[in-house]
Amino acid sequence: MNEQQNSLIKNFPTVPKQVRSQHKKHALFESGQILFSEKGYDHTTTKDIASHAGVSIGSFYRYFEDKRQLLLAIIDERIEQMMPPVVNWTDHRDPEEDLANRLQQHYSTLISSGFYKLLPELISKDRELENIIRVAKNRLQDHMLKQLEQLRDEGMTWEDIDLDTVSWCIINLLEHLTEKVEEGGSIHYEEIAKLICRMIYPPDILNKLEESDG
Repeated sequence: MNEQQNSLIKNFPTVPKQVRSQHKKHALFESGQILFSEKGYDHTTTKDIASHAGVSIGSFYRYFEDKRQLLLAIIDERIEQMMPPVVNWTDHRDPEEDLANRLQQHYSTLISSGFYKLLPELISKDRELENIIRVAKNRLQDHMLKQLEQLRDEGMTWEDIDLDTVSWCIINLLEHLTEKVEEGGSIHYEEIAKLICRMIYPPDILNKLEESDG
């Protein structure tokens, strides 16, 4: 867990030094994630978390001010796992296959954790958390846009399509993939990868990349 103070988390009441204390805080961290995912944030109490972690309620308040600070600590630690996966578009391997594999690995882990279910509910109630997620998304989009601009400089993207719009569309598409699971459907990673790659690469470039990787 990242103990550095940053924009997500105010000062913790205590930063554990001893191994036993570190184990207690880690147990609270893991229990918070499990219970927030299973019961929801509003229906999880600090007493529930302490009991699940096998520590006293006093130990909870020794390490966290309240359950919201614990939630922010979890998000701070797992923010990259909650965001769409980072793809190296300039790697010049078969982009469809590579993207499909990365998407499957990322979303399988995200869905199994169950934590992703909390974000829509919490963001609607918490302006600070909403801003945290927005900043993370913007950072990810900026990273993607820089890579797509590099591809354009190499003559590998559509010439008449605005890449800022393309990167925005991709981020928002990936952000909502888990909604298919919530609705009882399944994610077809190969089809999603095909759609995204065709937004970026003209057919002749895509065929060359696939052939060179084969």
